[in-house]
Amino acid sequence: MCIQLNAYLPDSYFATIEKERMQTDSSIVYIKYLISTGDYSTALKLSDPCRKKTAVNAYDAPLIELTFLTGLCCHYLKEFSLADTHIKAAFYSAQAIESCYATLCRDYLRAETDYRITGSMKDFPTVPLMAYPIKVFQNSVQVTDGLYNNENRLYTLGKLIQDLRLDQNVSQQILCRGLCSKSKLSKIENDASQPDIALAAALLQRLGISGKIFPYWGNQKNAEFHDLYFKAAHVRTMPKETFENYYSKIENLINKHETLYYQEYLVLGAFHLESPDEKICRLTEALLLTQPDFDIHQICKHRLTCGELTILNNIAHEYRRTKDSHLSSLYFLQILAYIHKTKPDILLQAKFLPITGYMYCHSLYILEFYRETAALPASLDMSIIKYFINSFGTFLFCYSQALGECSRYQEAHIAAIQSYAISILTERPQNASALKRYLYEDFAIELEY
Repeated sequence: MCIQLNAYLPDSYFATIEKERMQTDSSIVYIKYLISTGDYSTALKLSDPCRKKTAVNAYDAPLIELTFLTGLCCHYLKEFSLADTHIKAAFYSAQAIESCYATLCRDYLRAETDYRITGSMKDFPTVPLMAYPIKVFQNSVQVTDGLYNNENRLYTLGKLIQDLRLDQNVSQQILCRGLCSKSKLSKIENDASQPDIALAAALLQRLGISGKIFPYWGNQKNAEFHDLYFKAAHVRTMPKETFENYYSKIENLINKHETLYYQEYLVLGAFHLESPDEKICRLTEALLLTQPDFDIHQICKHRLTCGELTILNNIAHEYRRTKDSHLSSLYFLQILAYIHKTKPDILLQAKFLPITGYMYCHSLYILEFYRETAALPASLDMSIIKYFINSFGTFLFCYSQALGECSRYQEAHIAAIQSYAISILTERPQNASALKRYLYEDFAIELEY
């Protein structure tokens, strides 16, 4: 079955991001099958490249599992040094985000292998295996072809937008600013017009709803844009020429009148500028496309899309490198104030808040506000910050050193172990080595990994 699935998926019509997730899940199942049959060599040949690809694509849960399976294969093949590297990276990373997979890993190693559990690994607290009661859902209406209200009328996207807007006391002018005219919004709410995919997602995001499903809908052009953007966004391991090729294709695909897509195009290009002032200028240009009168001091009077919040994150982060570095904290505090007031749903917060968290932590640390850095977990929803393990690793990188500067050495050691593991997990060994060196040189802390 796995072989047939793997043969089918590459040529399927799923979006790139969705297709690669399914390919990863299929690979995990096949690797477990190979391990169960004792074919550790073949399992390793499959798991290691899949692990590296998953690290680039930032699929956190599969990445942790693939890293553990890679370590397990290495152990059975008596490559003990590599086994130790991968097994500990998986365990400490899972433990850092409070995943019970850390407990499953350690229990499996003790019960099924002769792997020596050493160092802090045997002392870290066990993440409990939680059991949740089964929920029984009952159909409220006897219909099969759509979502209906209590009067058995179809509950449309337009009516959903209208109900959310009225419930939150948001005016049409605030909701549609920079996205469409009030007249068009009225037509959408009254079912006289259907928004395109980008506009539908943006309106819902301004109302605090993630709109996560929309990248998989729409026409061929929508799908092509999202596929190109997904590929171009993974710049860490991509040659410059490859990125420029994707970026050029995006440029040829859209025009300036397609405001939301053009905004994403400008933001993607800003990431490749060297000067912080140039980046801020380009990002501001992108923001003003949909928020023409934006004032950071009046942020709570606006309603923002995920794209607009991402732009503000990056503007705030870039200010740390300018003569106006004080604006970095101002922007981040205003972003957090906006979240506190508007209360976006958890899926929308998960798309941008982990980035806010690590960028804010990094900026405070660089500006030598060590006590403020060490106090950040008390002011952030850490369950969401931990959602994106890549950014959480960077958060811990700065946080651990700030704890050291505040003489909280035991806490600094724990945070450093977790950051070190996540750096190994996400293929950033240079970050791991640097952190280990900094902790020893600055605070005489030697990682008990």
